[in-house]
Amino acid sequence: MAEKFLEGVEVNQNYAILLLHLIDKDTVDLTIRIAGAVAFKNYIKRNWPVEEDGADNIHANDRAAIKSLIVSLMLKSPEAIQRQFSDAVSIIGKYDFPQKWPGLISEMVEKFATGDFHIINGVLRTAHSLFKKYRFEFKSQALWEEIKHVLDNFAKPLTDLFVVCTLLRVH
Repeated sequence: MAEKFLEGVEVNQNYAILLLHLIDKDTVDLTIRIAGAVAFKNYIKRNWPVEEDGADNIHANDRAAIKSLIVSLMLKSPEAIQRQFSDAVSIIGKYDFPQKWPGLISEMVEKFATGDFHIINGVLRTAHSLFKKYRFEFKSQALWEEIKHVLDNFAKPLTDLFVVCTLLRVH
């Protein structure tokens, strides 16, 4: 019943933003926050894709706000919420990355400098789910350009991270 109610109000502008703010509140019971994260992921799954001749179910301002908030929220959240947000980032990335979300990689790479392994693991989990599509996509010029974009912006910081981790293990 509660799920049906949420699906009924999800067409309202700012629905997703309010849901993200609820999930972000440490004062809210973790079970409710996790349920909110699952509802958010399902909302993204149902509504992010825009059919060519169909209506856009998410207001343009909400799309921009979601993309500006989700990575930071994901990385500071408990692991159960982080997983839901990571799935949502992957869904959004499937449709928007890199053309409509060019700052995603740089936002993720910035988080390597935190030194917080919870955050770094969240970035790596998200990168894995975002990049795994490259295993199965048909070769095309657009695909090669996207892979080059990822390599140009993610490979060196990732390699540097591994070097630092290796040095930490040695000392």
